[in-house]
Amino acid sequence: MRKLTTVAAAAVCLVSFLAAQPRAQKDDDDKNEPKRVRDAATVFGEIMAAEDKRRRRF
Repeated sequence: MRKLTTVAAAAVCLVSFLAAQPRAQKDDDDKNEPKRVRDAATVFGEIMAAEDKRRRRF
């Protein structure tokens, strides 16, 4: 019975790890990469331009 439990636990781990693996992007997504980079740069610029609202205590 212990061996069956071990094998079942290993199977559950294997299945869960295989399901969690990232999948490769399609080749069609390569043509969208420049747009994604521009969008990411825009968001990053907006974040960096935001005012820091924390008060610093000295």
